[in-house]
Amino acid sequence: MVYISTDYVFDGERPLFGGLSDYPINVYGESKLAGERFTLARSSNAVARVCVLYGFDKPNFVTWVIDSLRANAPINVVNDQYNTPTYVGNCARALLRMCELGVTGVYHVSGREQLNRYDFACAIADVFGLNEKLINVTPQTHYGSGRDGR
Repeated sequence: MVYISTDYVFDGERPLFGGLSDYPINVYGESKLAGERFTLARSSNAVARVCVLYGFDKPNFVTWVIDSLRANAPINVVNDQYNTPTYVGNCARALLRMCELGVTGVYHVSGREQLNRYDFACAIADVFGLNEKLINVTPQTHYGSGRDGR
């Protein structure tokens, strides 16, 4: 079995990839970490920690940016939160490969580039020819510990 987890098992303060001695950022992260522990109690299972999944099949950060900017609606996006956004198609291929190989343990399945949410939103605007001036920088503290980047 491969359990799909999240980067919310990290608090953003301590170094990443610390195994299961992580410090979740909120209740969602705590519940995912509990799921990881339950999954890994059997040695034949694996955990895939994914980060900022995006695609076009369901709402996500990318579709929110596109829809908002197409509607000429200003958006607030943090520039002090860094992620490695992951295209869902690439994530699916990685998960299938994990199953094919029969891997066990914890794996971090994410995109290659680490960037902050503001830079990601600006890149999205650039690719889709949208008005980048509608993207406002907002500090993460404005949102509390939810860490959703908007």
